[in-house]
Amino acid sequence: MSTFSELLTEYMTRTGISDSELARHLGISRQTIFRWKEGLTARPRVREDVLKCAERLRLTSAERDALLLAAGFAPEQISPPSESPHAMVDASALVSVEPPIIHIPSDLPTPKRARRWLALLVAALLVAVLAGLLFALPSTAQNLIALVFPPTPTRVPSPTPTPLPPELVVAVARLNSRGGQPPAYDVTARLRQTLEREIESENLFGVRLADVGDSIRDAQAAERVRVRAGAEAILWGNFSGDDARVEITSAARVPLTGTLLSAFPLAPRDQSVTLNMSAPTQVRALALTTLLPMHLARGNADRARNAYETARGLTPYSREMRAALDFYRGYLAQTTAPRDLDTAVEAYNRALDVTSVYEAYLNRGLALLAQNEDAGATSDFANAQALDPARPEAFRATCWVYALEQQPQTALPYCDAATARDETAWSLDARGVVYAELGRYAEAANEFANFLHWLDTQPLPARERYAATRQAWIETLRAGKNPFDAATLNQLRGIAVVP
Repeated sequence: MSTFSELLTEYMTRTGISDSELARHLGISRQTIFRWKEGLTARPRVREDVLKCAERLRLTSAERDALLLAAGFAPEQISPPSESPHAMVDASALVSVEPPIIHIPSDLPTPKRARRWLALLVAALLVAVLAGLLFALPSTAQNLIALVFPPTPTRVPSPTPTPLPPELVVAVARLNSRGGQPPAYDVTARLRQTLEREIESENLFGVRLADVGDSIRDAQAAERVRVRAGAEAILWGNFSGDDARVEITSAARVPLTGTLLSAFPLAPRDQSVTLNMSAPTQVRALALTTLLPMHLARGNADRARNAYETARGLTPYSREMRAALDFYRGYLAQTTAPRDLDTAVEAYNRALDVTSVYEAYLNRGLALLAQNEDAGATSDFANAQALDPARPEAFRATCWVYALEQQPQTALPYCDAATARDETAWSLDARGVVYAELGRYAEAANEFANFLHWLDTQPLPARERYAATRQAWIETLRAGKNPFDAATLNQLRGIAVVP
């Protein structure tokens, strides 16, 4: 069966529709179409997007249903079951059968008399049964007679099985040799073995390693292989002698922290670490840094902190490794209880002294935003936008800055930029606040309604956190009122990081 990316590419090539043209028809970004075609995003999240694709590409019913099936959705038309010849019945073979005639005697007692006779009969039977019991029992026991009914069995509820967390995969690609004296050991095997030991010692049940036989040359290839392997993270890179440069490409994950803003701190998608592969402590520190987000994905902040503390104590290591650990120190302080924004900002400062990481600027800006330091937040979001202009998170965060300051005219271009880049509906949520501040209540309610529609496709914790407030905002907007007064905006700002 062809994949969604293969079918979409085939149909677009056949009709000559460009990525931009199809993106405009669907109301999404061109980058989203590109990711669908390349297989970087396995399939659309919304069924209606597939139907719109089929409409614009002028697909037949069969082609449309094939595209839906490849995207993991039910087809529009379900073929009727084929009729079996054995189920056919010749009408001429049917024989008409007259129903039997039942003669009711006319001398039956009337209903009133029948009930009286039935009561007398039941009473007589009860007397007979009791008399039989009295004569059957020994005389010493006759004074102890009592009617005992069998106890009603107690219904024992079936135990509800505890759902197992989903399997997390860490893929390891073969590291490329960049010359120099080859070491006496297999560099990739050493990295993989260290990861295996740490997975076992960290009790990361359900996390497994996947070997990628081929080497990887660039970040785009790494992302394609990671998606294809269904991996949470993939390690790849190169080495020269004992010195290695390992890249960690990770899946994007939304941390459900104590926030009602649709802008939230993120773990890094891409990290680079240099290390000496002949030093066991450095290889172990890399393994712990790679696995630390797996603890957070399982909701175990204590184990994540223990992994950080263990890795932190494995000195010496490179400046890049120290910067990676500083990042996670800030991330843990910002996203897990008890939250400490001052520690988070200080840790991100140290990390950014060494490396420029998109998520470090974004997260530091969000911490500053929660501390009412809007100028510093805006500067950090601008730095993140410059590092990766194709990503929506920093534009969305800037949209929130000006929305919280009640400057909707300034906020709107950033909201639009975020929405154009976003494959999710998080940016619609931020733009809904700005529309409300502009007095465009119907459009604001529509943004929140679309956000809730998308939220229904997301994990339950996300719906539980955001759905109730958004529904209340919609009701207020439809009543012709703006739900975002100064008190609500201050509450949002405070909840941005601190619960």
